[in-house]
Amino acid sequence: MLAVGAVNLLWGVTRTSQPAPTDSRPPSENREQCDLSRQSARSPQTAPREPKAARPTAPAPVRRHCPAAVRSRRGQEHRCQHRTDIAMAGVLQRAYLLAYNGISFAGWAWILTCTIQTLAAGVPPSGLYAVVGHDLRYVQTLAAFEIVHALLGLVKSPLFTTTTQVFSRLLIVWVTLHTYTAAAVQEHWSFTTLVFAWSITECIRYAFYGLAQIDLKPYPLVWLRYTSFYPLYPLGVFSETSLIWHSLPFLAEQAGQLWVFAMYGILATYPPGLYMLYTYMIKQRRKVLGGKPAAGVKVKKH
Repeated sequence: MLAVGAVNLLWGVTRTSQPAPTDSRPPSENREQCDLSRQSARSPQTAPREPKAARPTAPAPVRRHCPAAVRSRRGQEHRCQHRTDIAMAGVLQRAYLLAYNGISFAGWAWILTCTIQTLAAGVPPSGLYAVVGHDLRYVQTLAAFEIVHALLGLVKSPLFTTTTQVFSRLLIVWVTLHTYTAAAVQEHWSFTTLVFAWSITECIRYAFYGLAQIDLKPYPLVWLRYTSFYPLYPLGVFSETSLIWHSLPFLAEQAGQLWVFAMYGILATYPPGLYMLYTYMIKQRRKVLGGKPAAGVKVKKH
């Protein structure tokens, strides 16, 4: 027993003589650890929450249009192309009208030249239709394109007035002088005055509008355009009505009274038509010439 007690006593002295283990961490770290331990002791242990799954979102729409710079460049290209197309259309329109007026001028110049040569050769006026009647029909029929020009807006001529003038002339050359006619009508002296009135008027008119397409406006031609109508328009109307009147008996025999009544109605439109056209040309003359022979004259392209 004494031996056991001595051993225990020696063991205790040995334990107390050894130094206590010390914490090598800095004091601030020890305080933080203690604070965390106290907080863990106060709050109950809870399992960590799982993060919420992200909601599926629809894919962003793909922008199919071009960026602003590309769109701007394409817009400029489109506007430039549009202006180019308009300019090209204007050039083609002027070229077409130049060709049309040139061909029409050549046709009427041919009719006028043949008429002068025929009469100068000693052929009486009664024989003039046999020389120029065929060509006159087709040259005048070419004027039907003017109705299309007014309808499409290629020229600024009023559609109703253009249609009326062209129709009355086609009626003369195809009905009065060709289809329902007689030699007495074709050989009448009013046919000669008709050819002179028409051919001189149209040569001046087509030359005037043809040169206007290339911005040529010589004053003598402008003066003739707005002055020659004074004698030529009444002469043309008188010649047309005279031929229609002399053709009525033959028209009644070949086509019937219905055509005669229609011709009477057409004859009734000539006096007011001449008045309207005559006063219109007088106003145009005052507007264009104004009594002053200026070199630069503004001309509407036709």
